[in-house]
Amino acid sequence: MAGRIERIEHAIADTARAGPPPMRTVIDALQAWRGVAEMSAVTLVADVGTLTRLTTARPLMGESGAVPREDSGGAPTRRGARYTSVQEQWCYIYST
Repeated sequence: MAGRIERIEHAIADTARAGPPPMRTVIDALQAWRGVAEMSAVTLVADVGTLTRLTTARPLMGESGAVPREDSGGAPTRRGARYTSVQEQWCYIYST
C-alpha cells in the first residue's frame, strides 16, 4: 500500500511540475507558508482553481473548505472542512 501511495504522489508531483507556469508559481508560493508542502499546495490549487477569481480571504476559505459554511450568493451551502485543509491549518499553527 505504501508503495502505491508513493507512486501516486510522485505522479501528482510530476504532473504539477509540468503544469502551466501560472499554476506552478502559485504552488511554489503556497509552499512558502509554514506547514504547506508540495502535495498540500497542489491539492489546494486543484480544489480551488484560479485564485485570482477570489477577491478576499473569505471566498478562499469557503472554496477550500476551511470554514464549515460558504455563502456564494444563493442559499448558504454547508460543507465539512476537507481533511487536507484541516491538516494544513494544524501544521501552520503548531509548527515551530
